[in-house]
Amino acid sequence: MDSARSHLRTIGILNERRGWQSRLEFHIDLDRLEEQLALSPQETESTAREEIPMNQEILNFAGKNLHAALMLSYAVIRQKEANETLSADAFGIYWPMQQKQWYRLLGLKRHKQESARKVLCETGCWKERQWGWPARNEFHLDLNRLMTVAPRLAKATTGV
Repeated sequence: MDSARSHLRTIGILNERRGWQSRLEFHIDLDRLEEQLALSPQETESTAREEIPMNQEILNFAGKNLHAALMLSYAVIRQKEANETLSADAFGIYWPMQQKQWYRLLGLKRHKQESARKVLCETGCWKERQWGWPARNEFHLDLNRLMTVAPRLAKATTGV
């Protein structure tokens, strides 16, 4: 374990700090880790990540906001899955996603997520709510409205 920590410190992924009462704290640089994984010539199942397809049409629809386009691309996939697996309530089919999950998936911090969600809400296809106890964020993407607002997305590679 010490040699693994030493190697991670050497390549700049791991930072360690000794705290009070011999407490050891770790900080992992996720951006640097992703760079190292991308440079890795062999990709195993454990390091393989789900690709989120995005194209020029989605980027244009999101107002040239890359973060909003990434969130929209993932939301299309997630909404399709939710439509197949979840039952609708009075407001439609919403799927839960927390800020930490968005960060792990797309690498967007809170401020970037909020600005991207604001852009997506302005399109009229993206809806949000806080639901349950404790409250959790839930999202809904109106795919039918998305197709009427941006019909060229139907021919896009995301398979909307």
